[in-house]
Amino acid sequence: MPTTALAIFSRSPVPGQTKRRLQQQLTGVECALFHRACLVDLNNLAGRIGLPSFLYYTGALNGFLEAAAWPVPPGFEALRLLQFDHLEFRPQRGDDLGERMRQAAAEVLQSYDQMLLVGSDLPDLTETALHVAVDSLASHDLAIGPSHDGGYYLLGLKKLNPGLFTAIEWGTERVLQQTLQAAGRERLKVVLLEQMRDVDTWPDLKAYAGRADDSVSGRLARKLAQKYRDNRLGVVT
Repeated sequence: MPTTALAIFSRSPVPGQTKRRLQQQLTGVECALFHRACLVDLNNLAGRIGLPSFLYYTGALNGFLEAAAWPVPPGFEALRLLQFDHLEFRPQRGDDLGERMRQAAAEVLQSYDQMLLVGSDLPDLTETALHVAVDSLASHDLAIGPSHDGGYYLLGLKKLNPGLFTAIEWGTERVLQQTLQAAGRERLKVVLLEQMRDVDTWPDLKAYAGRADDSVSGRLARKLAQKYRDNRLGVVT
């Protein structure tokens, strides 16, 4: 049976360095707290899925490992000092996102037959979705999970194809289209997985709050959505 590893890409979860588009509505601290909640859920997910899992980080490592130096809301004490008992830390290397992803893929595929690469801003990610991605690689070269904004939240691959990571307009609505074009040039057999919505903006977070389960990120999203709804209504919180 092929060996599979999970690679998670993440910025350091500290105020001002993460979830910057959410700062149009939230404070820098609230953005960092939501990112930390997503990381808690991802660590738990990695433990349940049972795959060797790596957290490829950019920014200060101590942002992940040290206790938060800012207030943590009651009921969210797990966000003060994060636990990463199911994730191994590895630094991202490269000048842009494509190069950092390519280098991570090259590193992981030296030791494993196939891998799943995901971001840290998809709190809807489930064991089922990861199992489907793994199973799909049995009959495909590439598995891609499209996101609602024209990018992708998951990339599953068995072989390093550098063309998947070059000449891509990262951060735009053309990422998925350009990746599929690159896969076509490489003559790769591609499967598109279920579309999901990552959480980059305030509308994304409000939408997530409306569908979230009782995960740490789900509870925090509901709390933040309620806070700002009450603020608009003039309710003191």
